[in-house]
Order: sequence, then C-alpha cells, then structure tokens
Amino acid sequence: MTLCYGSAAILNWENLNQKTPAIFIIASQEILVFICGTTLLLLQKKIKKPLQLVPILQSYFSRVLLMSLVIFLGLLFSFLGLEITNPIISSVLFLASPLTTILFSAYFFKEKIKVTDWIAIGVISFGAFLLHLQTT
Repeated sequence: MTLCYGSAAILNWENLNQKTPAIFIIASQEILVFICGTTLLLLQKKIKKPLQLVPILQSYFSRVLLMSLVIFLGLLFSFLGLEITNPIISSVLFLASPLTTILFSAYFFKEKIKVTDWIAIGVISFGAFLLHLQTT
C-alpha cells in the first residue's frame, strides 16, 4: 500500500508539474475505479450464486456517499498540497505519523513502549534523517 501511494504521489506530482488541474487527475482516477468496479460486477454475474446487490446498496448508500465525499476532499487537498511541495518532503511528513502514534499512546494511554517499537522509531528516524540529508 505504501509503495503504491508513494508511486502515485510521484506520478501525480509530475502531472501537477505539467499544470494539469488536480480535479482532472482525480476524475481520471475515479473513472478508472468505476470501470474496474463495473467489470468486477459484470464478472460476478458469471458466478453461480451472485450477491443481491440492490438491497445492500440501498441500505448503505448514504454512508457510501458521505465516505466518497470525504475521500474526494482528501484527494483534492492532497493533490493541491502536492502541487506546492516535493513528494520526498511530503513523504518525510508522513513518516511522523507512526512516531507520534507510538509516543502519544505511551504518554496519554500509559502504554509500554516495547523493544520493537524503539527499533521502529529508530528506523523511521534514520530514514527521515537520510531524506533530510538528501534534500539539503
């Protein structure tokens, strides 16, 4: 997942450098998701016991619509930020998330930091340091 998101960030950064509007990039991604979903739905009809999708879709439609709006806004703001910054710098910022999760859980929830957590903190910090050296 991380490799795919990192690759997508670099590819989309190149698109944004060519002055392609972020909304067009998001629209092309969503069209691809729609095509893949439709293809899987059509292939599902060949299965002997297909799911009854209409009742399922009706019961979850409002939640799916809300979640799709959240994902759309997340992608839009991510691309707008990526348009301004380098993807390597953006990756360094994402390295801070697991560090803060481990440290805040130890501080606020009184969890013990295990040896594996300290190793993870060290590896992430070393990777961030190497990225910092490379960008300066």
